[in-house]
Amino acid sequence: MEQIGDVIQKCFLELGIDKPVLNYKAMSLWPSVVGERLSKVTKPQYVENGRMLVKVNDSAWRNEIVYSKREIIRKMNKALGLKLVIDIVFI
Repeated sequence: MEQIGDVIQKCFLELGIDKPVLNYKAMSLWPSVVGERLSKVTKPQYVENGRMLVKVNDSAWRNEIVYSKREIIRKMNKALGLKLVIDIVFI
């Protein structure tokens, strides 16, 4: 028997409304993916065409977090269960 979440996701795919839902899910997963420390100084803005835009409180944090970008992308896609995020732009 399929779980209700899987059924809903299939319906979204068939109706073509999966991207907004997945984008919202990616942004809501941000704190659990990056951890409490980074989630306090960052805020995801949106996901478009595989690119996630994330606002960072200051340039020192931006310089530090950019080195973790690949790992964050990997963790995000793992949490989503699909390869939605291919790049992150920190502003």
